[in-house]
Amino acid sequence: MALTKATLIDLNSNELILDLDADTSITADTDDTIHFKIAGSDEITMTATAFAPSTSDGQALGTSSLMFADLFLASGSVVNFNNGDVTLTHSSNTLTLGGGALDVDGGITIDNITIDGTEIDLSSGDLTIDVAGDIVLDAGGADVIIKDDGTTIATFTNSSTDFIIESATSDKDIIFKVNDGGSSTEVMRLDGDVSALLFPSNKEIRFTDANESIKGDGSNLILKSGGTAFTIPASDGSSGQALITDGSGALSFTTLSANVPSSADGQALGSASLEWSDLFLADGGTIQFGNDQEVRLIHTADTGLILKHTATADDKPVSLTLQTGETDMAANDVIGKIDFQAPDEGTGTDAILVAAGIEAVAEGDFSSSNNATKLSFKTAASEAAAEKMSLSSAGLLTITDDLIIGDGKTIGSASDPDAITIASNGQ
Repeated sequence: MALTKATLIDLNSNELILDLDADTSITADTDDTIHFKIAGSDEITMTATAFAPSTSDGQALGTSSLMFADLFLASGSVVNFNNGDVTLTHSSNTLTLGGGALDVDGGITIDNITIDGTEIDLSSGDLTIDVAGDIVLDAGGADVIIKDDGTTIATFTNSSTDFIIESATSDKDIIFKVNDGGSSTEVMRLDGDVSALLFPSNKEIRFTDANESIKGDGSNLILKSGGTAFTIPASDGSSGQALITDGSGALSFTTLSANVPSSADGQALGSASLEWSDLFLADGGTIQFGNDQEVRLIHTADTGLILKHTATADDKPVSLTLQTGETDMAANDVIGKIDFQAPDEGTGTDAILVAAGIEAVAEGDFSSSNNATKLSFKTAASEAAAEKMSLSSAGLLTITDDLIIGDGKTIGSASDPDAITIASNGQ
């Protein structure tokens, strides 16, 4: 039957059979809905708002050998997978994947970035990673490896929570630079060739602040303490030489014949609050007093000490004065004393007591017109030394026991020195 353009056929919900065996047809038996039946089964359903398969997962758009050329979707359109479990949503210049992850087997290329398996490759230019939060590198293998065109340059390694930074190329350095006033400036390097920490000329290691530092100027090591810079000599001195300063921080080696102050009477050995513990002098050592060193305390090896006045002119005796610091001398106050003792005697007890002594003792209260003093001579038998003889300020010699005079010796007076002669029989 031939139909003209103006002719309409009203099927009235009846099925339009399309093939010889009557199992492929089109029907509209539901209001505003068209069903496409193939091989006796509903395959496609078309309504005013949707074009869909009659059953979920029933049909494909195209085949592995017969593909559509393009797919055009409107602004804001959504591609749903598994009833919206995963969606791909369009908005202005953006596609948003929702509800799941994108698993791309074989790689994905974005502009000139290719992501494939374990690699992210950039075919040209620089790659910027810009995040609002932190960038976290989490390597389960403990290493973060830095390469240049496939060649390993350095690694960051976790070794039992110790952080290791290691250069990979033999004898190459790890260099630290800063922007110093707009200029890229090296401050130090870890030298791979000599396994050392190196600092460029005049770069400092500072402690606390600029007043405490160490640096090298290319020739000398410079130590700064308390703001004063000391320049260490570039070469060693000779054996026995000492390191001295010129007062401006320049140190040098010099031969010292003696340790001397910078000027006569210029320095003290120790102070009133900081005293030396001991003084050790060699055999024959001397302590010399005075600008002319005329009074000397001289050691005699294995014997003792000598106090000597070196002047050779007449009436130049050596003098040793024992002084007390008391300001109110009273009767029986000792002004000065010399004791004799054997404290290392092995038998102990009386043997280590003071065995003898000489004392200058005030005979009365000192005044502007009186300084009467006696000399007390002490000896011991089995005791601490006690007075056995004294010479008073008046010249009276007092002896606690006998006075023994040699046979034929005399006792006299100022006017008659041999007034009495003592014979061997006492007559």
